[in-house]
Amino acid sequence: SLYFDRDIQSFLVLYSCAALPFLCQTGIVKTEDFSLPAYIDLRTLPLPAATYTKVLSAEQRALKEKEKASWSALSVDEKVELYRIKFKETYAEMNKGSAEWKTIIGGVCLFLGLTGLLYIWQNKYGRYSALERTVLLVRAAPAKSSQEGLLFKIPSHNGSKGKSRSRDSYTDTHLLPCCAG
Repeated sequence: SLYFDRDIQSFLVLYSCAALPFLCQTGIVKTEDFSLPAYIDLRTLPLPAATYTKVLSAEQRALKEKEKASWSALSVDEKVELYRIKFKETYAEMNKGSAEWKTIIGGVCLFLGLTGLLYIWQNKYGRYSALERTVLLVRAAPAKSSQEGLLFKIPSHNGSKGKSRSRDSYTDTHLLPCCAG
């Protein structure tokens, strides 16, 4: 199981501190109680299960006591303070846009700019430019094919021993079985 009993957890913490004292030189840190509901600020969840402020100050406790009386006796600032005890952000603050799109557009433009500079640099200072590579490949192709022919002794196809048909004797009908004649 992923969740240990508290006795087992405390035993493991104490044992690890006794066995490996360099891990616990600052003391035992209080862990968060994950069995309690967590505060989440979402537009789709208007009433979170927990309040934003977990530990109230003396002023906030006095304000909470004053809240139990009539709401008409509260000032606007006190109502805002009560709201801030329960919630971190208002709907207007949650709906406010962020500047994240500027970072994304800037990153994409930077990537495209660096790619363009690399392409230009490769074409200018690379071993051959794109046009020179094309010209060299076209010029080298016949020489390469003749060298391969000599190396692998590939027979040339300039002539044929069999009887060849003239180009005019081919018709479209010789491909169809019904019209073979």
